[in-house]
Amino acid sequence: VPPNVQMAGELLCYQPSVRFLGLHFDTHLTWGPHLQIVKIRGLQALNILKVVSGFTWGADQSTLLKLYNSLCKSKLNYACQIYSSAAKTHLQKLDVIHHQALRTCTGAYRTSPVESLYVISGEKPLHLQRDLLCLNYYYKSAAFPTGQSFEILSNYDFLDLYISKPKSSRSLGFRLREMLTHPSLQGLGI
Repeated sequence: VPPNVQMAGELLCYQPSVRFLGLHFDTHLTWGPHLQIVKIRGLQALNILKVVSGFTWGADQSTLLKLYNSLCKSKLNYACQIYSSAAKTHLQKLDVIHHQALRTCTGAYRTSPVESLYVISGEKPLHLQRDLLCLNYYYKSAAFPTGQSFEILSNYDFLDLYISKPKSSRSLGFRLREMLTHPSLQGLGI
């Protein structure tokens, strides 16, 4: 049942999804509708890449990778710090586009293993790119420790909620805390 919200005596129209700064917020913050739209936009950019990558006359691999980074990957990674709390099934929709683009850029067969695409192209998996962008955001906000964004990211008041409900989606601050305390980062002095 949609909520009955009034402003200045007028009933506000209920919308199941709202677009703000290019992000589509749904009522439960599952990010499913947003990621579906990102997938469609990524496929459109991928079609442009396929046109430019003709086998006999097309651009070389480095040019195609630069085009992919500017046309397609920028759409896939836009505001990923926010939507990376989505379920893995939703996020994997973007992996399909990433892999298709790498196959197009490298000229690899459809049956080529994904790991070999990463090696040939020098690209990282999208989940690692998202983690790197989240950590980058954290360190930029940590440069101003009195700032509001750093204060919000370092607030762990909801820790008990995440322990009692392990399947609930994690906030960016909590996910950053897990990344920063991961054993693989301990020897790096981060």
